[in-house]
Amino acid sequence: MNKLIKRALTNKRESKSVEFKESFDINSNREWCEIIKDIVALANSGGGIIVFGLSNTGLPNNSDLSEILELDPAKVADRIKKYIGIHTVELEIHESLKQNCTVAMLLIQSAEYPVVFEKPGTYPVSGGKQESAFSQGTVYFRHGAKSEPGNTEDIRKHFEKKIEKLCKTWMEGVRKVIYAPADHQVTVVPREVVESDSSEAIPIRITDDPNAPAVYKTNLDLSYPYRQKELIKKLNISLPEGIRVNQYDIRAVPQVYNIDNDTKYSHQPKYSTRQYSEAFIDFILEKYNKNEKFFRITREELDKNT
Repeated sequence: MNKLIKRALTNKRESKSVEFKESFDINSNREWCEIIKDIVALANSGGGIIVFGLSNTGLPNNSDLSEILELDPAKVADRIKKYIGIHTVELEIHESLKQNCTVAMLLIQSAEYPVVFEKPGTYPVSGGKQESAFSQGTVYFRHGAKSEPGNTEDIRKHFEKKIEKLCKTWMEGVRKVIYAPADHQVTVVPREVVESDSSEAIPIRITDDPNAPAVYKTNLDLSYPYRQKELIKKLNISLPEGIRVNQYDIRAVPQVYNIDNDTKYSHQPKYSTRQYSEAFIDFILEKYNKNEKFFRITREELDKNT
């Protein structure tokens, strides 16, 4: 994404992955529909960036972008979900400078599968009429610098890239086998390896290689030292002054992010309450540091789903 940001700030024209917008009225339904169309088209085309505060030739206009920079990416994702039905488009909002003028950047990640509009992007115009930025059932892609309905060739290219990426991953694994020394043994293990005293267990050795399989201690009290009470106490010490979590937050976060099914973050003993790891604390603090509204958003998401 760093290369994309650099390209967006130096380009003099829009492209397949870069869109310029002079302004954006966050109170306009029409402009939201047009932006969502561009976001989905960029996601379907491998990802991209929308830069606000630039003319179509890439020149800054020094407009007030404070409202755009204050947008919550989670709320933007909710608006997109209204038209596509699921949370599948990942995006970030960043601030930068071009020629000493502030610009707002909306970074869009590549979609794993082509995103289809389930509802039309209609908005009212003068005379009580309705216009539409996109129709139900359409799939948008970038054709040069335009966001347009896709065709068979767009779908083919999308899956061709996906297959190419998958084949590359397979070939990396095959190369490891081919170039392994003759006296080495290839062993297939799960991503998470649990330490065991069993004579039938796969032998392991300690390494500081971050790409090696994760190994978990069988002493679960060491791996998951925090019950709910200790977890809340540790978080309240670690969070900034005035920010406090409670039992409701510790219920909301695992449910919204499916934490209870991830052994990296928690463990349910057979005869006692659930225990949490240090990694779960790091997860929560990282989410909060990225977005100070993290706890409020998580509570609201839980309320919507219960």
